Amino acid sequence: MEDSMDMDMSSLRPQNYLFSCELKADRDYHFKVDNDENEHQLSLRTVSLGAGAKDELQIVEAEAMNYEGSPIKVTLATLKMSVQPGVSLGGFEITPPVVLRLKCGSGPVHISGQHLVAMEEDAESEDEILEKLCNILRTDSLAEVLQWLLHASSKGHTTGLSLNNDRLYKLTYSTEVFLDRGKGNLQDSVGYRISSNVDVVLLWRSPDGDDNQLIQITMKDVNVENVNQRRGEKSIFKGKKSSQIIRKENLEAMQRPVLLHLIHGKIKEFYSYQNEPAAIENLKRGLASLFQMQLSSGTTNEVDISGDCKVTYQAQQDKVTKIKALDSCKIERAGFTTPHQVLGVTSKATSVTTYKIEDSFVVAVLSEEIHALRLNFLQSIAGKIVSRQKLELKTTEAGLRLKPGKQVAAIIKAVDSKYTAIPIVGQVFQSKCKGCPSLSEHWQSIRKHLQPDNLSKAEAVRSFLAFIKHLRTAKKEEILQILKAENKEVLPQLVDAVTSAQTPDSLDAILDFLDFKSTESVILQERFLYACAFASHPNEELLRALISKFKGSFGSNDIRESVMIIIGALVRKLCQNEGCKLKGVIEAKKLILGGLEKAEKKEDIMMYLLALKNARLPEGIPLLLKYTEAGEGPISHLAATTLQRYDVPFITDEVKKTMNRIYHQNRKIHEKTVRTTAAAIILKNNPSYMEVKNILLSIGELPKEMNKYMLSIVQDILHFEMPASKMVRRVLKEMVAHNYDRFSKSGSSSAYTGYVERTSHSASTYSLDILYSGSGILRRSNLNIFQYIEKTPLHGIQVVIEAQGLEALIAATPDEGEENLDSYAGLSALLFDVQLRPVTFFNGYSDLMSKMLSASSDPMSVVKGLLLLIDHSQELQLQSGLKANMDVQGGLAIDITGAMEFSLWYRESKTRVKNRVSVLITGDITVDSSFVKAGLEIGAETEAGLEFISTVQFSQYPFLVCLQMDKEDVPYRASLLHPLFFLCKALLTSEKPFLTPVADAVLETTLQTHIGTLIVLKHPYPKKVEEPSIYESVRVHTAMQTGRTENDLVPTAPSLGTKEGYLTKQGGLVKSPEPIRILDLTECSAVQFDYSQERVNCFCLVFPFRTFYLCAKTGVEADEWIKILRWKLSQIRKQLDQGDGTVRSRSFIFQ
Repeated sequence: MEDSMDMDMSSLRPQNYLFSCELKADRDYHFKVDNDENEHQLSLRTVSLGAGAKDELQIVEAEAMNYEGSPIKVTLATLKMSVQPGVSLGGFEITPPVVLRLKCGSGPVHISGQHLVAMEEDAESEDEILEKLCNILRTDSLAEVLQWLLHASSKGHTTGLSLNNDRLYKLTYSTEVFLDRGKGNLQDSVGYRISSNVDVVLLWRSPDGDDNQLIQITMKDVNVENVNQRRGEKSIFKGKKSSQIIRKENLEAMQRPVLLHLIHGKIKEFYSYQNEPAAIENLKRGLASLFQMQLSSGTTNEVDISGDCKVTYQAQQDKVTKIKALDSCKIERAGFTTPHQVLGVTSKATSVTTYKIEDSFVVAVLSEEIHALRLNFLQSIAGKIVSRQKLELKTTEAGLRLKPGKQVAAIIKAVDSKYTAIPIVGQVFQSKCKGCPSLSEHWQSIRKHLQPDNLSKAEAVRSFLAFIKHLRTAKKEEILQILKAENKEVLPQLVDAVTSAQTPDSLDAILDFLDFKSTESVILQERFLYACAFASHPNEELLRALISKFKGSFGSNDIRESVMIIIGALVRKLCQNEGCKLKGVIEAKKLILGGLEKAEKKEDIMMYLLALKNARLPEGIPLLLKYTEAGEGPISHLAATTLQRYDVPFITDEVKKTMNRIYHQNRKIHEKTVRTTAAAIILKNNPSYMEVKNILLSIGELPKEMNKYMLSIVQDILHFEMPASKMVRRVLKEMVAHNYDRFSKSGSSSAYTGYVERTSHSASTYSLDILYSGSGILRRSNLNIFQYIEKTPLHGIQVVIEAQGLEALIAATPDEGEENLDSYAGLSALLFDVQLRPVTFFNGYSDLMSKMLSASSDPMSVVKGLLLLIDHSQELQLQSGLKANMDVQGGLAIDITGAMEFSLWYRESKTRVKNRVSVLITGDITVDSSFVKAGLEIGAETEAGLEFISTVQFSQYPFLVCLQMDKEDVPYRASLLHPLFFLCKALLTSEKPFLTPVADAVLETTLQTHIGTLIVLKHPYPKKVEEPSIYESVRVHTAMQTGRTENDLVPTAPSLGTKEGYLTKQGGLVKSPEPIRILDLTECSAVQFDYSQERVNCFCLVFPFRTFYLCAKTGVEADEWIKILRWKLSQIRKQLDQGDGTVRSRSFIFQ
């Protein structure tokens, strides 16, 4: 063998000849060559007992020369007819001369193999050889090729699994899947297991090399069962045979054998029968993929059921570990996600397969694939899929003899001509939905929840999200039919849903339905445009559709402005998703920038500035600087606030020079809203020492209210530790800047920032700044709410109320630079990083007087509707062959209104901003085999209202200011999978649209406090409860405010939310592994002491169907139970009247 390694491979070409001999007790075999011109090698393949061999020990021995030229004897095989009639040597190579003999036994013993002769031929270049090896091994790495050559020379050229000739391998196989909320608790998981016996046999081996094999894989005795035996009593598997669940046609298809062509351990082709169910073929693909592996360490690309994936092998003696990088797999699967980090999800996937190898074949295989998903800003919305495959060798038997031939195609045709080559990559399939409602039927079942009066409830959002899913499978004609048949009250909500579906059919349908030349459907047009602005994964087609509409005619100029503003929002989203070079995006950029540059009318300039405020194009900064510094009134202010939205890298020194000129009025006098915005831009974007110093020195020299406003801004920077705080503190060390007289000026303007919530990885902040004119009239009110995930911000809400030119009404003198401003008041809103079209309360003196005389102070709607904010859909091909889906949706029902009241009689102004929102987030994880499906549902919901009221009395100076923030109570519920006793509300539910569990009923447990704090009982009582002789002390869980700890609890803490303990129930003896009853307190009408029983310390729960009698250990404990249960009943009644917020999780498994 060593001699063969010294061959000049560039000048010798191997020739293969069959070799065979028979050994008996008195007959040795001598193999020698007389021709020394060529190199010779004897490669032994099999040793087997011949016909007539006795059932005795037979030992075969070979004698040849070692490296030093000395004779050496080696035992090749030990055989016995009843135990091991034959063995495979896998290509045992010996350099002649060789003597083969039967050392023990009488024979006959047959030895077969190949006689290899290296013939001289024209030399092949090293590059050509390397290229061929790279093609064979599917790699471009020279290191991997050299590693393979080294391994091949030492292992008989076997790089992957190798089966022995004429042997049948009998194995057991199982694939199981678990779904849970990511906590790794088996008791909370749901899933199923598919198991079978597997027969594997080698049908053909290429005469040109051991590593070219055709094997047959057959699944037998297929079984399916539940993986969580805790659910056994409610399992759909109970009382059913596997054949009933899998169904006859699937079972027959699953047990039909498949063929696998392996070359060098890699799958060359996968052969199956035509027209088999795709889901069943995927299960067989998953099993077949386990046989693809290599025996040496290294990194390469492999194609299996998961796609074309990067894999890393770690080989250690008889163990090989394969790590598959699932994120590298190239496979076509439907899916999309919300690109923004705050509203997006984080997913992680791992795959590790461990092989235990013996005699170049697997003794055991264990594969584990994990997919985990978590919503970034609400990490309780999480789920995990764990998929495991296990393959174990049980025994080997005599199998089919190898089929002779050189071409694998001829072998396959001889086996069964119906076999056809199909991709090993998993194929897409859809489970049929029997009895599912049509789109129209679904709409009719939910439209009542989408009535205008119900939009503030979470049920409206739930119906909205469910209908979007259905719309994504609907055709244009179905959607148009529903749109045309709906009335005007519910039609706006239907438009929200159709637009949010974001499919080609839904877009075509809504564009055909809406007439932008009409003034009668303005509300519908605006709802369509806002839904486009908040599209979770917009595409170029949507942008092109809006560009086309903008170039047409409009019945309403407001709609024309909204179209351009939304075009800016879509440009921003597409650019964030690496779509800046799309033709549609380039056209939209030219439309915005070209329009702004050429616009002459004030209305057009404002429109393009608002579009640029959404798009935030770097190319637009020079235009913004021009309008900020040279513009007048609202145009200058809007250009400045647009610049304020740009990220730090775009605020160059040139931008800050312009802002400094504006703030310090070096070239012209500017109104104070523009000056304060310029200062905010400077302080936010890495201000220099001199910039901060000049701003601080200006305080004390500014108009009264602007002076107080700037002082509040600096104080807010310091107390909230904003990035500029270090520089501000450094400047304040100078006495000239840190001057009491400068910082002691009075005024009513203010600015403040605080935390709504703060955790290790996320934070929510709010800020409110109010700027008044010198006469006490509101000039600007600015409310902002931000959500941060690590350092990534999301501008959740901005509501700005502006007023100007109102001093004449009270005979006051306008501030410097604001003498010629027209009377105006309006509201501008930004929602989830999208600037909306501003709303005008009044514009001009005559409009103001008409509204004052009419005494109308009705709020004006800024935005109202249903929005799809979180939209993640992921289809996964599991390595086991199962199909998984991970979906997360988040919807919002929102109503933002604003109003401004102005009274000359009372010399008072009042502004109101009211926010009413209902939020629902749902997570859906399913794993489907086509005949059984397991799923997990997670959800969270809440409803909230927030109102900001600012009242100013300017009859005297200093004027009186009152700031109010009214917040409605936000109740919160949590549901767990643990079956608790009647302490908590328990529901049996099947609320999943279209999917009705057959028998696996769902237990949902609700814990509630009325102040919005989630309480989780981490250790519920087990199913088998034995009453102790001495009762344990009862634990009472009290509600805690956000941010508080146990040390902050006081005797007057809010409600007692839950109580645990043992009670004795009157009734007969019942033995059951499950809780014998769970009481739903929503049906309970009364709780009271009871003295009718023989035992003391008893009380009763009155239900319509029965009265339950329960006894405590002491009278004090019974009294505690009665109080907590009565409180719970009162809270349930309040919830039923008012509605509440919910967090739910539900698991299901069904056929």
